[in-house]
Amino acid sequence: MQEAELGLTQDALSLPHMMCIFKMFLQEASSSSSVAVLVVVVVVVVVVVVVVVVVVVVVVIVVVVVDVV
Repeated sequence: MQEAELGLTQDALSLPHMMCIFKMFLQEASSSSSVAVLVVVVVVVVVVVVVVVVVVVVVVIVVVVVDVV
């Protein structure tokens, strides 16, 4: 179960997958011309960026702590 979730997370973070989702959102936005879809895209992108930054910071902290110890 956890492996499947981890795989999904890695897929979601892979660039081609993100671009595919982004293109799908753009197509929906142009067809329905709704601002809500655009807002959702922006929120998703911001959340993904924040998650990536947090993961990188945690990894850097762990590496620094391990190096010090």
